[in-house]
Amino acid sequence: QMKFYDELNALNTISKFDVICERKSAKGSRIVKRSCEPRFLKDTRAQLVQDNLTRRGKRGLSNIPSEEELQIAAKDDQIAYQKHIQSLLLSNEGVRETFIDLQKLVAKYQKRTVGKN
Repeated sequence: QMKFYDELNALNTISKFDVICERKSAKGSRIVKRSCEPRFLKDTRAQLVQDNLTRRGKRGLSNIPSEEELQIAAKDDQIAYQKHIQSLLLSNEGVRETFIDLQKLVAKYQKRTVGKN
């Protein structure tokens, strides 16, 4: 996964479409998971939090946007991002092959984890 995002970011010329990965643990948990998302989603989420703070004037969980609010606010960027990534995959065989390998690994992982439940 990281190889794919590194290759994609190296080709990408639009900074808001860079994929940023972080290692995070959920509140109250010691389990650390990697989370990757395009910069525009992080920026949109931060802007929504700021807007909520300004509008509501208080701190707390009520200022954190829902996933639905985030998707609505980032809709146009999401469409442009998908088109941009598609064009990068179509124009670069190496990244396309890394993407295909990643999809195969994800499918294999999902097949293994579904079988355990």
